[in-house]
Amino acid sequence: MTNYSFQKLENTISQVLCFGPSDSKKMERAIHDIALHISMGKTEVADFVLYNAEKEIEKLKESNNWKSFKRNIIQRLSPGRVNEN
Repeated sequence: MTNYSFQKLENTISQVLCFGPSDSKKMERAIHDIALHISMGKTEVADFVLYNAEKEIEKLKESNNWKSFKRNIIQRLSPGRVNEN
């Protein structure tokens, strides 16, 4: 994926999730860290966050705890784990 495509996806996340510039950078870093940890592409992680992580996003907005957010997304995306939706 090109940088342009990922930046476009990041902009969509920022708009949909109503994040400001500072939180958008934190989300970019979180997506990068999650992708590295579970060996997935940033695009797949970003798509998951955008479309399947409503509960985690709400918790993040309430607590602003990025470490917990990353841990929860990693747990949901880890192989062999049953997702509880």
